[in-house]
Amino acid sequence: AEPLFRSNKSTRAAENARKMMRLQRELIGVDNLLRPGRVFLMEGTLLKLGVNGAKAKIFFLFNDILLYAVKRILRQGSQLLTKKVMPLNEMEVNDIGREVGKGQQWSFKITTRDGSFIVIASCTKEKELWLEALRKAIKGLQDDEEDGTIQDLNFEMSRRTVSSSTVDIGREAAARTPN
Repeated sequence: AEPLFRSNKSTRAAENARKMMRLQRELIGVDNLLRPGRVFLMEGTLLKLGVNGAKAKIFFLFNDILLYAVKRILRQGSQLLTKKVMPLNEMEVNDIGREVGKGQQWSFKITTRDGSFIVIASCTKEKELWLEALRKAIKGLQDDEEDGTIQDLNFEMSRRTVSSSTVDIGREAAARTPN
């Protein structure tokens, strides 16, 4: 079983590297996306509630940061303009869907050092996937900081379809590889 595990681990690492390189090319406004130990976990469109109402933003979750971007349409195609990059070690997420009015039951709150904002998923399942992934990534980062090391969080990548968009979900592997 060991050679198969190595093969799966190297396949996951190669998939992550390809995804990270694609995102580095597509995301405008973030220069240091490719970093040792950074792992892509999840991507999807959520509505971000602001003073002018709810607007669609594309969120990208990594093992150490969450960022969101907007799509700009140009004559020669489109690009993703990064609006905000938030470190997970300064983040808290809360399910507020039960506290708000009807139509916003799929919302949750993201709090950072700079403030907080509310995002709305398209359904209960999508909200639960985001909350689970965010909480696991935050906890994994906190655990690594308590150990005094920043470890590569071994995530098993799987694809899930939520609504009409594909969302990549990172799942923790059964056991962490010791350094």
